[in-house]
Amino acid sequence: MNIKILKDVEVQEKFRSGIFIFGYMKHTNKDLLLKGLKFLAGALPLSFVGPVVLFSSFKNQENPWFIPVLIFALAAMAAAIFLMFKGIQTIMKALFD
Repeated sequence: MNIKILKDVEVQEKFRSGIFIFGYMKHTNKDLLLKGLKFLAGALPLSFVGPVVLFSSFKNQENPWFIPVLIFALAAMAAAIFLMFKGIQTIMKALFD
């Protein structure tokens, strides 16, 4: 690693531009971070609705609506898992790319 001794003016300019003495500092992509948080915000209600509806469907197995409600519950839980994955993936891209 190359370490240079910089003058005070150069150091101030490097800090202002985001470049440090030991390398480059990347800035967070705020738009991408917000998009990832929106994915996680969409996953939050689904992660509660899915198991509640699934429990409700298993309590009413004799009901003719059992299969459609069961499918809805499984779809809600799958969507919650997918949105959590996409949200965390998007946040990692915003922070580290």
